[in-house]
Amino acid sequence: MLDSEPRNGESHFLRLCRDYVCEREPGRVVLFSWADGMRGKPGYVYQADNWLYGGFIRTEFYVTAENEVVHPRQVTTRCGRRDAALTRSLGLRRVRGRQFRYCHFLCNHAVRKRLLRESPIPWSRAYPKKDDCVWTFEGTAGGDAAEGSRESREPPRFQGSGQFRHAAPLFAGLE
Repeated sequence: MLDSEPRNGESHFLRLCRDYVCEREPGRVVLFSWADGMRGKPGYVYQADNWLYGGFIRTEFYVTAENEVVHPRQVTTRCGRRDAALTRSLGLRRVRGRQFRYCHFLCNHAVRKRLLRESPIPWSRAYPKKDDCVWTFEGTAGGDAAEGSRESREPPRFQGSGQFRHAAPLFAGLE
């Protein structure tokens, strides 16, 4: 949603989504979503709407020298592999970070309690905050491996929407 939307617009939108799902799929018992920690978002919208937090997974993407995001799957699809030697030769820098998982139950208390007991994920309301968004940068934009890795709490700067609709310019010669 745009920042120009009314206050609490995201929470209202989540409520409309829940109503829609409950009406169209009454057998659905849980909604699941990810907050994009790679973009510096620990999931404040889900927290404000009382979703349960289920920890995080580590994920990654690559960034060109021009700070354009390249999805790992795009590297594999275009080049057949994505090992360190290849990504360095292409001038890509790997950025690792976190994705935060959330769920919201649509069922009654008894079913919710049973599902929480059976879940392999410990769900709680001990929510992550901005400081839990941590990134590891490997190599430099120029592909120099001598820099090694460094951890940062400052979000990576990158260009584009991250939708990966078009091939990144560096792959133009590989097609």
